[in-house]
Amino acid sequence: MFTVLHSSAGAGKTHALVKHYLLLALRGPDPSAYAHILALTFTNKAAAEMRERVLVYLEALASEATLEGAKADVRDSVIREAGITAEELQHRAGAMLSHMLHHWSQVAISTIDAFTRRVVKPFARDLRLDHELRMTTEEAYYRAKAVDLLLEEAGREPALTQVLATTCEQLLEEERSWRPDRPLLELSAQLTKENALEHLATLREMDSAQFIAMHKHLRERIRSFRDRMQKLGRDACVAIQRAGLTEEDLAYKKNGFIGYLRKLSEFDAWLDPSGNVAKTLSSDKWYSGSATLSTKDAIEGLAPMLRNTLEEVDALRGTEMREHAIAVAVMRDLMATASLNSIDQRLEELKREEAVSFFSDLTRKVMQVVQDEPAPFLYERLGEKYGHFLIDEFQDTSLMQWHALLPLVVNALSTGGSVLLVGDAKQAIYRWRNGEARQFVELPRIFRKEQLKDGDGFEAALLRAYMPVEPLARNHRSARSIIAFNNEVTERLKQELDEEERKVYHRHEQTMVREEEGYVEVSCYEKDADAEVGAPWALMVKAVEECLADGFNLGDIAVLVRTKKQGGTASRHLAERGWGVVSPDGLTLGGNPAACAVVGVLAWLQRPSDENAACAAQSIATLLAEADAVDPFSKGTKPQEVLRRWRSSHPLISARLPLVSLICRIAEALGHDPATDAFIMGLVNEANAFSKVGGDDLPGFLEHWDRIASSRSIGGTPGSDAIQVMTVHKAKGLQFPVVIIPEAGRTSRGGAGERVWIATDPALKGPPSALVKMAKPLTDLGIAELDEESRLSKLDELDVLYVALTRPEQRLYISVVGTGNDAFPKALREHLSVAPGDTWTAGQREPKPVKDERAGTPEPPAPFKLTAGSMQRERNLNIRMEAPEGWDPADPDPYRSHGRAVHAILARVNTPKDLPEAVEKESANWGLKPASSAAIGVQLAALLENPALAAFFREGLEVHTESTLLNVDGHAVRPDRVVRDGDVYRVLDVKTGAPSETHKAQVKGYAELLRAVEGKPVEGYLLYVGDGSLIPVET
Repeated sequence: MFTVLHSSAGAGKTHALVKHYLLLALRGPDPSAYAHILALTFTNKAAAEMRERVLVYLEALASEATLEGAKADVRDSVIREAGITAEELQHRAGAMLSHMLHHWSQVAISTIDAFTRRVVKPFARDLRLDHELRMTTEEAYYRAKAVDLLLEEAGREPALTQVLATTCEQLLEEERSWRPDRPLLELSAQLTKENALEHLATLREMDSAQFIAMHKHLRERIRSFRDRMQKLGRDACVAIQRAGLTEEDLAYKKNGFIGYLRKLSEFDAWLDPSGNVAKTLSSDKWYSGSATLSTKDAIEGLAPMLRNTLEEVDALRGTEMREHAIAVAVMRDLMATASLNSIDQRLEELKREEAVSFFSDLTRKVMQVVQDEPAPFLYERLGEKYGHFLIDEFQDTSLMQWHALLPLVVNALSTGGSVLLVGDAKQAIYRWRNGEARQFVELPRIFRKEQLKDGDGFEAALLRAYMPVEPLARNHRSARSIIAFNNEVTERLKQELDEEERKVYHRHEQTMVREEEGYVEVSCYEKDADAEVGAPWALMVKAVEECLADGFNLGDIAVLVRTKKQGGTASRHLAERGWGVVSPDGLTLGGNPAACAVVGVLAWLQRPSDENAACAAQSIATLLAEADAVDPFSKGTKPQEVLRRWRSSHPLISARLPLVSLICRIAEALGHDPATDAFIMGLVNEANAFSKVGGDDLPGFLEHWDRIASSRSIGGTPGSDAIQVMTVHKAKGLQFPVVIIPEAGRTSRGGAGERVWIATDPALKGPPSALVKMAKPLTDLGIAELDEESRLSKLDELDVLYVALTRPEQRLYISVVGTGNDAFPKALREHLSVAPGDTWTAGQREPKPVKDERAGTPEPPAPFKLTAGSMQRERNLNIRMEAPEGWDPADPDPYRSHGRAVHAILARVNTPKDLPEAVEKESANWGLKPASSAAIGVQLAALLENPALAAFFREGLEVHTESTLLNVDGHAVRPDRVVRDGDVYRVLDVKTGAPSETHKAQVKGYAELLRAVEGKPVEGYLLYVGDGSLIPVET
């Protein structure tokens, strides 16, 4: 059975997916049946949510508790579909839950990208991929690196050098820029676009000499036509001037045909006649009302020539001028496009050298196999394993991803399996990531089946198995007035689309479930010249004030924007009012002072230059500042001195430490606990992920920070009392009690500036496919590819607006600009009959509903706060089953609980007189309470009075603390203290716990290793701080 489920926003899509999954899994008695179901989603978050929901539902079905709502719906559906009793369902659910938890790897709920990697990995070598198949999302970084490598070869490869030189010449000629890397970087993005692959394949068959010859031909053709047009304009203007006429004598004066002729004399790519020119030609009146009789006679004498000129230009607009405009657009990026093949080659070399792959590489590899093999070998084992397929967010699936999955899908349908595709074409906002919503709209037919080797056969199989179902249209999310508004407005706005794109919004209406009335407010504002301080932001602030007055919390409110720049403006206006603001788009590691200070210290440790020292010192001073202004270099102190002094107070910080440990130590030294600081934890996670691949490579991690890690976002804290500001793309899948949309319907670019591949006319004598920029006049010339892109861009804008409008639960505030011709703001104004200064409302402003505490609903548990001790030394976890004798749970051993601080203090002590200063500095470093600090100081002072310890703590000794020794296996060991007294070495290890034989073995190992290295006598000792005993170890 092949099913396509269209699910509108808020209609319970995830519940429907999980219910279908459990219907398939529980219809038989086999507890491992879930292992034959493959569920694919678009994001890791969605996959995690579905896995969690499956476990929650199974646990509920297996319990004896009374079920309500969604869980009761699943229970009733399974009992009905499987024809079993409630007791049998409870038994099956329990058995499946147990089997699933014990065989978690068999749960096949993942992203499409992760699944593709799983498919490809066993055949990586056959597909010419690295056998480890290490994936990366840093496509922009590798493309930029490939461009740099290409430019480095300029001067060595003649053909390539000529291409790059020609590119630079054209850039200078057009006064764009002299740097060739910019257009190359922009165009390199085409290498990851599916719709560019066919065009790039044709270009690969051409060499540099062909491109250079085409460029020369186009250049000459463009210059010839441009000269011809300019001559027509100049000749007419000269004739008018020689006749002694001025623009005041001519029809419509400067706004008439004389203005048009002047523009013609400076012709570049295109020229549209003005309405006044058409009127002049129609009326045959060439002079103004103020012209004298003699002037009129002079003008009448020129009229035939002027008419011929204007009519000739008008005739050329439909033929040669059109071809000229296309030639100009093609030549603009022709030489940079010629470099794409070379960039692609360098990119592939880079990926091979660094053993990485893009996810798009895997999809293409699978697609190649699918096109060549009627029964792809990649799927042999998977076709037997999986009988049922569920694909979520299908509107965001790329054409290539769907085509690559078709052999598996058709195989499942032919063997009694099932396929469910779920999505909402109205929420297709990822076309820029190759998402293709049209293929979802066309189902069960296959969109662009001609690209498949057996497209007709695949389509026939889908049509045979197709089972229509009603769409999910019951909105459980929004209040009644919001749903009514969205239904009405969407019906109006979809009329702005072309007929083909309008199919996406077929049957868009939603039915109401909730009883709350809700509230919608649309405000129309006058456009301000300064977008940073304009009316939409004042309306946003007003909306927040209203919500707060009605009992809503800041955390109930979300402001949805189109771009990150708008998000920054919104956040600034909200913060100026003293309101807390969080933004998943803005909470980046690189924007956090603590994370930047840690990285600054790392950079200085790796390369202690003055520049790195100054940056690190400023970061530390800013982080620790208590005043509004701070001077990190007071009294003329130099940056290096500041950093050396800071490091001397934290001697355990060393560039030789593992990367994660080093970051934790630096963070702790700066007073930030990695376990409780979300940004530091994010930095630690980045370092940990990097270390798994690149090892403890500090320079490599710093490069990783610069190129990608600094822009990582830790996201907002759900439920925090702060307004959430985010782009609509980030908000997809989320919902909020209150949603505010400033500048609703504002386009980001509307396709303008995008580059589109077009098929060129052979008469142009250019490449068969060319990449051109979406801009006038090209978009008005009826070029099929550009017309399609314009229509799809318009659909994209409506989809983004639809997603924003469907996020609120109780209130929706919209502001729309009062002027301009942008399609959707204009349609909103007209439909609601609002002008600047007007406000349209629906529903009622009511106080936020208060939960009835008498209902007995338990309070949610308080958030669990994760805490951790210092990470100055790693240790294994030993579980003690009984408490030691004399142990007081109200007052545990302070020396043992602060063992690492004790080690740090003793590491600073060369002689007993150093102790007070060491205790003071390390107590501050470790955050010890005054009582603990004093107790440790007294204990250690008494300890150092032991004459036996003079062998380790006195003048004249060469002292090494925490120094690294490498054993024969290459592993590092670090004795606490090594002293050299003449020709004798003594090793001392400090322990704060109870004596153990393993301690002696440890010291003996240190001594033997040191003796082998130095060839001198070595003595070993253990110092137990608790009772002050110094125990010699036989070495």
